[in-house]
Amino acid sequence: MTKFDGKTCLITGAASGLGRATAFAAAAKGADLVLTDISEEALTATAAELRAQGAKVQLAHAADVSDHAAVVGLAAHTFEAVSRVDIVMNVAG
Repeated sequence: MTKFDGKTCLITGAASGLGRATAFAAAAKGADLVLTDISEEALTATAAELRAQGAKVQLAHAADVSDHAAVVGLAAHTFEAVSRVDIVMNVAG
């Protein structure tokens, strides 16, 4: 798949390193983004930078994906905010 137009992509670890790079790459290919990271401050900054570049960030939700309850909460919050998730990229540490 070379284009993500019309696809919603959830990316974990999206505020730094490979997760952040993955978020920018997916945005460049036209994905709608749902971003998560353990660092709320860094996640907010990354989402703002992506939006400033024209990316469609549907949701930026801080969560620790090593915590089962946090992942359940992320899933619930995501499906309240967006109609579907087409692609999940688990890039968290």
